[in-house]
Amino acid sequence: MKVALRTILALVAGAVTAFLVIACLEQVGSALHPPPPGLDMHDRAAMRAFIATLPWTAFVLVLIAWGLGVCLGGYLAGRLAPRAPVLHASAITMLVALAAVANLLAIPHPAWFWASALIVIAAAGHASRWLLGR
Repeated sequence: MKVALRTILALVAGAVTAFLVIACLEQVGSALHPPPPGLDMHDRAAMRAFIATLPWTAFVLVLIAWGLGVCLGGYLAGRLAPRAPVLHASAITMLVALAAVANLLAIPHPAWFWASALIVIAAAGHASRWLLGR
């Protein structure tokens, strides 16, 4: 029972860390590149038009947020795990990857960003597992 509780706590801590890091960095991006007043976030055409105006640096900041979130969250989950730290880090990587795909499907992004996002998330997951092995 103790192992199961520590496993759950490790995964929760890793997921919370990952999503807090991502949310904080995405808030910085929103402050640097705010949406126009009155933008309806549920209007795909309006969102597509807004996203088309964003500079590439706005997308790079999101990639950094997702990568850093995966790396730190996965590392923390692995460090707190009672056993199988790599499996815990991989679970956080998959959780963020699923959330990223949901985001990519919900909000229109440039095609290059799709590929970049998946590569960055996979690389960050690998980095968290590598850090755990050191």
